[in-house]
Amino acid sequence: MACSSLTIALNNGVQMPMIGFGTFTIQGQSLITKVLDAALASGYRSIDTACVYRNETEIGRALKDLLPKYKLQRSDVFITSKLAPSDHGKERVRQAVLDSLNRLNTPYLDLYLIHWPGASRIASQSPSNKNLRIETWLELEKLQKEGKLRSIGVSNFLESHLKELFAFCTIKPAVNQVELHPHFPQKELVVNKLV
Repeated sequence: MACSSLTIALNNGVQMPMIGFGTFTIQGQSLITKVLDAALASGYRSIDTACVYRNETEIGRALKDLLPKYKLQRSDVFITSKLAPSDHGKERVRQAVLDSLNRLNTPYLDLYLIHWPGASRIASQSPSNKNLRIETWLELEKLQKEGKLRSIGVSNFLESHLKELFAFCTIKPAVNQVELHPHFPQKELVVNKLV
């Protein structure tokens, strides 16, 4: 079965491929183009990146060149990016999203995640971070309603962060992207369906 045929419906009905191609640590235009070419040829239809990976521009260029090669439209590829910890807060999140859209050369993202529950240089459990998470999430909700983000979610959030978020959000996170494997099962998140 090809990678492109395995999808799951997110909480808002958006279909997300269950297998995605991660781009962390992949740098340089020629390498990014080469690996994305191989990924698309293999059937991958989900590309995961983040502002902090510093490769969004190269991914945008590569997809612009490669999609026609495979007779694909932008809507055929699910693109995920993530908000940098330095961009938390009402004043910064909108511009960060617009910058990612520009770098990735796309009018919308299929999924946009808060990459980390804490802002740069502030402990995750700090009251300052709670306020920043609230401001950030509310701004992401606006961006989703505007159509710039099809789905919004979080990454690396603990149960406490999610419960905090659920108390005020009007749009629940579609995803909590976390490390999860036999050596790190994160049972509390799985049992409570928070991943």
